[in-house]
Parts: sequence; C-alpha cells; structure tokens
Amino acid sequence: MLAQQRGLSHSAVSAQQRRFADLPAGKNTLHCAIYDSPQSKSTPIVFLHGMSPLGISDPRQVRAVQALVHAGFRVICPEIPAIRNLHIEAGSISVFCAFLKDILADAQLTPSGKVALFAPSFSGAICLKAAADRALAERICAVCAIGSLAGIRGSMEYLFLSAQADAYARFIVLANYLPLVRKYAALEQAFFAMAHDNWSENAAENPLLPGIRKTGYTREALRKLNTAQRRSAERLRDDSAFRAAVFAELGPFMEKEISAYDVLSVADSITSPVFLLHGEGDNVIPPQESLQLAERLEKSRLVISPFVGHGDSKVSIRRIPDVLRLISGFAWYFKQIGA
Repeated sequence: MLAQQRGLSHSAVSAQQRRFADLPAGKNTLHCAIYDSPQSKSTPIVFLHGMSPLGISDPRQVRAVQALVHAGFRVICPEIPAIRNLHIEAGSISVFCAFLKDILADAQLTPSGKVALFAPSFSGAICLKAAADRALAERICAVCAIGSLAGIRGSMEYLFLSAQADAYARFIVLANYLPLVRKYAALEQAFFAMAHDNWSENAAENPLLPGIRKTGYTREALRKLNTAQRRSAERLRDDSAFRAAVFAELGPFMEKEISAYDVLSVADSITSPVFLLHGEGDNVIPPQESLQLAERLEKSRLVISPFVGHGDSKVSIRRIPDVLRLISGFAWYFKQIGA
C-alpha cells in the first residue's frame, strides 16, 4: 500500500541504486539485494522475505522496499533458500541471526552499528526471535512484523482445521510435516505441487505480479502416487475431519518447530520497539496472534488494518481513520529507527 500511495512501479527500482552481493551468514552465504539512495540513513532496514517462490525478486517485496528507500533508508534483503523453497525449518532462525551478526560487524553496511528489521508473516516471527537473541538485542533498534506469529501451534491448528484458512499456507504446512510420519511421507511432493499451483493461480490474477502463468504440477504429482496415497492426498485437501485426525498424529513430531517459533516464550526478552501490523481478515495467521504479542512486548504499537492482505487499496471516507492509524504506525516505526 505504501508503494501504491507513492505511485511506485516495479520498474522504477532501476532509478535507485541496487546491487546484489553474496554475504556471509555464519557458515552459510546468502544472496542479497542491497538498495540505496543518496539520502540513505546510517541505520539500514533488513527486510526478510516471506514464503514466496520468487524470494527477494517478488515484485510485491520490491515495491515495498522501494517505498522504504524513498523514505531515506538503505534496505538489505537477504534470501534464505529454505524460506524461498517453502520449507518451515527451525534452522532458518539461526541462519538469519548469524547473518545479522555478520553484517553488524561490517561498518560499511551498517555504519551506525545497528539495524531495523522488517518482515511479513512467518518471517516476522524469525525477526522477533532475532530481537530476543542476547547478542543482538541492543543492536536491533526496531522491528516491523506484519501478520506475525505469536506461537506456531495455534496457527498450525488453524491452518489444518479451519475452513476459512488460506489454502496456499495449508498446503505448505502439509508438505512440511506429512513426511514426519512414514505412512504420509510419499505425499510431500504432491502438497508442494498444490502449493505452487495455488500460488501461481492467484499470482496470475494479481496485477502486481505481471508475467506469472498458472502451473499444473498437481496432476502429475498425484499421478505418481498409488491409489491409496492419492486417496489420502485428496482427503487431506478436501476433508477437514480427516485433516483433524492427521493433525493429531503429526502433533508430537512438530514440537521442534513449535518450540523454535514460539515468540511468546521469549517476548519478555524483546526490548526493541515492535510495530505489529495485522490484517483484520488475515486467513493465514489470525490477528489474535498480534494481539497476544502486543500484550507481552515491552514496547509495541499494534495496528489491525482492513488494508493489509487485501488487493483493494481504494479508500472510502469511512475508512479514513483506518488509513490514519496505518500511517501513524509506520511513522512510529520510522521514528524508532532514528531515535
């Protein structure tokens, strides 16, 4: 929305200074896009991408980054392969923390010795976990978490069981956790195929994602399964009662990630100011997650907005108070970076 209000387009990024670099993240190396403008402030924003197959090249992220650059910030965008490949892994948190420690040791990238963090959804939880890291806490001056998790357990249950839950997110969860039980392991690729097909179908209709075509991976993935496996995959896709039974089976095997992404358990250790922005109709992670976080964080600003997670950016007069709250929230976040 910020990019749209500024009239920015994906192609306009060429007018800004953008470069790509492979930067260290502990024992790993991450491909990164670094955006600058002549007015870039000394404290950069690290923008962690969400679960999109396009990673840091997703035009929606590029537009958001452009808005931040136009506001006077250097923006560093690391690409974590596991997240781009739709994998939910506890290790992504340690990789991101290692990346932050390495760039904070580079005075050219982080002249002030501090960074701000910005991320959507699942990746917002990673940023909040980083802010709770003792070695990073004093060097993260602000966090913007959009549609973030408070604890992954409740969100997993919602995605498995709710008829209103987003299908793309549900397919990702199923693809990640079905392999933990041997009798469902063969279904992994079928649900990754469903996730990619669902993403491309929606992306093809999104004017912010030009050139995306629908894919058809699911039919081939289901064809490779035997009759019983295909029946299980179809029931998991379509039958909420069957998903509930499978969720109960998977529960004990999900504890590692549930523990890793439990932000509430470390909320008391987060001293950085946190801007929590959540869509009131979010059907991936319910807004109650941000409400829980706001109650526990030392310093936070919460905005539940009808404009987040929806393609319609038209604003009627009755929505002006919502717009003002949204603008006020971002202004508060930017102020924390400059404080």
